[in-house]
Amino acid sequence: RIEMRSVTITAPINIATVKYWGKRDETLIIPLNSSVSLTLDQTHLATTTTATLNPSLTHDLFLLNGKQEDLTKPRFRRVLAEIRERARASGHGNLAEIPLQIESSNNFPTAAGLASSSSGFAGLVFALGHLYNITGDLSSLARQGSGSACRSMFGGFVKWEAGSNDDGSDSVARQLFTEDYWPELRVIIVVVKSSPKEFPSTDGMKLTCQTCQDEMRERQEKILPSRLELVEKSFGDRNFEVFAEETMTESDQFHQLCCNTKPPLDYLNEVSRKIMAVLRALNDEAGKKLVAYTYDAGPNAVVITRENELNVVLETLERVFQPPRVDNRPPHSSSEKSDLAERVSSKFESAQEVEWMIVTNVGTGPKVVAQN
Repeated sequence: RIEMRSVTITAPINIATVKYWGKRDETLIIPLNSSVSLTLDQTHLATTTTATLNPSLTHDLFLLNGKQEDLTKPRFRRVLAEIRERARASGHGNLAEIPLQIESSNNFPTAAGLASSSSGFAGLVFALGHLYNITGDLSSLARQGSGSACRSMFGGFVKWEAGSNDDGSDSVARQLFTEDYWPELRVIIVVVKSSPKEFPSTDGMKLTCQTCQDEMRERQEKILPSRLELVEKSFGDRNFEVFAEETMTESDQFHQLCCNTKPPLDYLNEVSRKIMAVLRALNDEAGKKLVAYTYDAGPNAVVITRENELNVVLETLERVFQPPRVDNRPPHSSSEKSDLAERVSSKFESAQEVEWMIVTNVGTGPKVVAQN
C-alpha cells in the first residue's frame, strides 16, 4: 500500500525590469530575448501550493483558489508529463503513476496583471520537484508552464537567458544577485484595477511579432543587448540613477511597441499614465532619480525606490491617488522631504483613482513550508 505524500510550498511573483515579449518557440516557450527581474517578498504576494500523491483518486485534480482547473490545457499537460518523466528517470517511477491532487491559492488577485502565472507555475514545479525528489535545474520546466515562471524559481535579481538551442535546454533562469544584495530597495505595487486583463499576454506578443517585425528586430538586435548589460551592471553597482532610468525607458518602449501592434494593445489606462507623470514630476522636482516605475501587460504600476525615499514617494502617491487601502505601510517619519510631496502633488488633480497599494521589498525564491 502506498502512503499519501504531500508537500506545501510558497512561491513568489517577479517583476521584469527588462521585459520578455515574443517567443522563438511557442510550444516550448523559448523567448526571443533574455530578460531580468526582481523577485518580490512572499509575505504580501505569494502563491501557496499543496501537492499530494493521492492513491484514492482516479485522475489528477487541480484546484486554484478553490475552483477546479482544466488540466487538459496544453501547458499543464506538458509540465506534468515532463516532471513525471524526470521522476521516472531518477528512479521514482512508482510515484509518477499515482494521481496528483494540487491545491493552489494566491494572496492577491489572480490574473490582475500581478504576474500570478509566474508564481503559480513556479510553485507547481517546485512542489512537484520536492514530491518526486528531483534534482537539477527546474527553471526550464517552470518556463514551459509560463515563461516568466522560470524567473520565480529564484530570489533576488534574476536573469532568464534566451538561449540558442532548439530544444530550449539552455533557456534557463539563474540568480544574478541574492535578495539581500541591495537591501535598501523598496517596491510599491499600485493596483489600479484588479480584474483580469482584456487581452492575455500570450496572444498579445504573438500579434506584436506578426505586425511589428521591423521594430521587434531592432529591439532584439540593437536595443536590448546594451540595455540588459546596463541594467545588470547598475544593479551590481547599486547605481539607482542608471537602474531607474533604464527601467522606465524599457517600460515606456515596451508599451509603445504594444500600442504600435495592429490592432493596438493598450494595456495602460489613464490612471497608469497619470502615475507615470506624477513619478516623473517627483524626480524632476528632486533633481535626481528618487523613483522608477515599470508596467507589465496590464495597468498596475510597480514603483521602485529606496528606503530613504519611500516616505516621500508614498506620500506623493497617496495625496494624488487616495488609495482606500495601503498594506505594510512603514511607520511614518516626519521628514523635511514632505514639502517635496506637497509641491509635486499640488500640480495634479487628486481623486480616489487606485484600489490598493502594497509596500514590499525584494525577496527569496520558493520555499517548503510543510511536508509529510
